[in-house]
Amino acid sequence: MTSRSDDFTPKFGSSAYQRNSPVEQAQQNQAGSPYVGNGGAHPIVFGEMARLIESIDWSPSPLGPSAQWPQSLKTALNICLHSRFQLAIYWGPELVFLYNDAEREVIGSLHPYALGKPAREVLVDMWETVGPMLHKVLKSGEATWSVDQPLMFDRYGLVEEAFFTWSYSPIPDDDGNIGGVLLVTQETTQRVLAERRLREAAERERKLRAEADSQRALLETVLNQMPAGVVIAKAPSGEVLLANNQAEQILQRSVGELRSVEEYSQYQIFRLDGRAYSTQEQPLARSILRGEVVMGEELRYLRPDGTFRVLFTNTAPVRDETGAIVASVVTFQDITDLRLAQEELLRQSNNVIHDLAGKLITAQEEERRRIARDLHDDVAQRIALLSSQMHNLQESLPTGIAAAEELSDIQEEIEQTSESIRLISHQLHSSTLILGLPRALEGYCHEFSQQRRIKVEFTQKGSMVRLPEPVPLVMFRVLQEALYNVARHSGAAQVEVSLLTEEDEVRLRVKDRGKGFDPAQISDGLGLVSMRERLRLVDGKIKISSAPGLGTEIEAAVPVRPSHSSATIPA
Repeated sequence: MTSRSDDFTPKFGSSAYQRNSPVEQAQQNQAGSPYVGNGGAHPIVFGEMARLIESIDWSPSPLGPSAQWPQSLKTALNICLHSRFQLAIYWGPELVFLYNDAEREVIGSLHPYALGKPAREVLVDMWETVGPMLHKVLKSGEATWSVDQPLMFDRYGLVEEAFFTWSYSPIPDDDGNIGGVLLVTQETTQRVLAERRLREAAERERKLRAEADSQRALLETVLNQMPAGVVIAKAPSGEVLLANNQAEQILQRSVGELRSVEEYSQYQIFRLDGRAYSTQEQPLARSILRGEVVMGEELRYLRPDGTFRVLFTNTAPVRDETGAIVASVVTFQDITDLRLAQEELLRQSNNVIHDLAGKLITAQEEERRRIARDLHDDVAQRIALLSSQMHNLQESLPTGIAAAEELSDIQEEIEQTSESIRLISHQLHSSTLILGLPRALEGYCHEFSQQRRIKVEFTQKGSMVRLPEPVPLVMFRVLQEALYNVARHSGAAQVEVSLLTEEDEVRLRVKDRGKGFDPAQISDGLGLVSMRERLRLVDGKIKISSAPGLGTEIEAAVPVRPSHSSATIPA
């Protein structure tokens, strides 16, 4: 073996490389920098691999002493060692492996063992793949090109799959034949694996979204079977997330395209007294912006065809675990035909009106019971099943995935929707009446107080005897209507409700300290007419006392054994 740098001197044909003088060569060697070639005007300085190759005695190797290496090999090796790209040379029939510093990153712990070894001994795990390619280049002189190819490679003491883009190119020897193969390599393992992970993540997300879309479709199917219009809107923007078919049938216009509360102004809504709602005063907007629970609010809606419809509306906000409003649900029914029938009846003589009003109230209670039963037995059960399925799906997902968070939001919306439906069902028909009138009234006062944030104090005096039907239901509906009027008109923060039994009469009083009004200037609305007609069915009567600034008191009195014992209102 020789340590002289002249052994590696390539014989470049270009005059760009001129041999240095002996003095210059000595100065460069004194600087401690090894060279491949010592005659260039621009000497090439190499790193560890150049020093390592120069330090080895190559005599026992298939390549022989480095002084006898063909000029073509020296030139190719000079280029290889000078490059910062991953380059290697397989030389001779045995394809002896030589490589530069950058290639060390590819072969890993195989360095320095691999240096000077035949390719078959280095590329053991991938020889069946690359061996034929190398020999084909030696034989045919045709270069190869492989992109992101997987290879099994033991470079860190463990066989692993790695990906490479590489090219095998022929290197001519000094006689013009193929003397070796130049390997230009770029490891693409990280990029390929990253792209694979992205594809797998995208596929998982696609499946999750497909499942979420399926669950959403199921929710839409459930909502479309409800008899009322249902709209679910996002807070605080007011963007509509879901609207069932019944909602668009009632409104006679698209609802799902609304993107903000401001766009609600497209809908012309009026109070029953003719005053227009501002956009922020609409029931759904109040629920979204202020968290208000709207119960049984009737309004007049102007359809695009110029006709008015009376809608019976309920809204409730949907809150997250922190109490923030994230959405709101509104349900509404077109009760125009019902209200028109009531108005027509009011224009008749008092006797005819009373008879027909009784039948109408009976039909109304039947409808309330049917809707409440449908909501509880059908819709609520479907939503409960949907909630369970969504929970199971959410539990099966790993945490941290965006789709899992979206499913969590949908799960919360479903649970809030279920609670809203329960409240609506309870308003339509109270099952607590089977426990007795006092407990039913007290329970409703408590529920009303929580929902409306109006303090309601309930008291009972006297011994309550068993009341004949339908007295308990009549008194319950009177309380509902009275408290609804308090919330809608009085502005009171506190209400006193008392149930008194005196001899053969039971009395219900509802007293507030709100704005009050002049009874002489207020005509009977449908709510007051409804209370009067319900009480008439059980020989009851109603008394209203009010004055501006002094609040309002409503007293309903019913004999314990009414003479019209045959009157019935379905429970």
